[in-house]
Amino acid sequence: MNPADAKAARPGGSRIAVLVATVLGIGYAPIAPGTWGTAAAVPLVWVSAGLPQWGYLALCLAVTGIAVAAAGAADRAFADHDSSRIVVDEVAGYFWTLLPAPDRADPALLLPASCSFASPTS
Repeated sequence: MNPADAKAARPGGSRIAVLVATVLGIGYAPIAPGTWGTAAAVPLVWVSAGLPQWGYLALCLAVTGIAVAAAGAADRAFADHDSSRIVVDEVAGYFWTLLPAPDRADPALLLPASCSFASPTS
């Protein structure tokens, strides 16, 4: 966590929310933080590849719920709506992108899917 943000964040929950919203600080990357957030999701999806479809859907819902809560709290902590430091939404989006994939462990799917979230303005 950036020291300036640590001072701005409220004790307890907000610090944890900022940590989650920035995906353990990846959101502080100086270039393309959203792309780095998506890159962080690739191994998480790969690890969850063995789940049955219903289990992966439940995981997508859980990740999205956590992302919404953390992003909202981080928005308030940063006092900056939709800060580029908040990259947990890229993680959730990547999980949803691979929901219909027949084999989420296939590198031929993992990398192209991550490109759908990569952008020069991330």
